[in-house]
Amino acid sequence: MSAVAERPITMVEVPRQRATEKDACALALSYQRWASACWRGDTLAPVFATQLSAYWRPALPPMPAGRADAISPHGGGGRGIYWYQTDEEVLGYVPGAAGGYQVPVTTIPQLVRCTQTRPRATQGTPAQEREMRPTVDRRRSLGQSAQLVAG
Repeated sequence: MSAVAERPITMVEVPRQRATEKDACALALSYQRWASACWRGDTLAPVFATQLSAYWRPALPPMPAGRADAISPHGGGGRGIYWYQTDEEVLGYVPGAAGGYQVPVTTIPQLVRCTQTRPRATQGTPAQEREMRPTVDRRRSLGQSAQLVAG
């Protein structure tokens, strides 16, 4: 059996939509998720840091006037990272630092995927997990305490 196309297929280039501050917000949220993953001891957390570090530049254009499009308060050693959206990239400024992040908007989806939430892996052994769960008797006593306080 053979097939013949009756009409030729035409490929049309679709222009990329103008970048919005949503790219800056997505990057700031990913940074926050990365910081949280570090605190949890997530073994995959370094992936985001490694990929983001590829966009560190020793110098950036002057910081734009006005409010940042997004802020990562835990970045920059506690000084924060102030993210500004441009048409082609998101610029991350760390107050007092000589450099900053220059992230092309085309790479942000990949960075965001690095920090997507995954099913939680059990940190402890099953016995440790059981010890941390309240028992039926403990839940009952908690309920009675709540009734005494409320009543």
